[in-house]
Amino acid sequence: MSVTRTEVLSAYRYLLRSIAIAFPGDRELLTAARTEARTRFDKARNLAADSNEAIEGVKHCRDVGLFLRRNVVQGVKDGDSDRYSETSHFY
Repeated sequence: MSVTRTEVLSAYRYLLRSIAIAFPGDRELLTAARTEARTRFDKARNLAADSNEAIEGVKHCRDVGLFLRRNVVQGVKDGDSDRYSETSHFY
């Protein structure tokens, strides 16, 4: 089994969309997450399409995207209290 260029690009785009959904109002974290994704994809650029590393990399990318969509919530502190509320964002 091997991964195709289309599968890799699809996983990368999915990850970038997930990052945008998870960190909509936090420019610093949004930029850092995008940079990290780009760095990791650049490091894996020369992997053979049929290598286990490439196959696992695409799977990991999709898993991270899914994790970001399901488990990360951005919040803002409510005044001086120790409570946080979810930021409202649209996706």
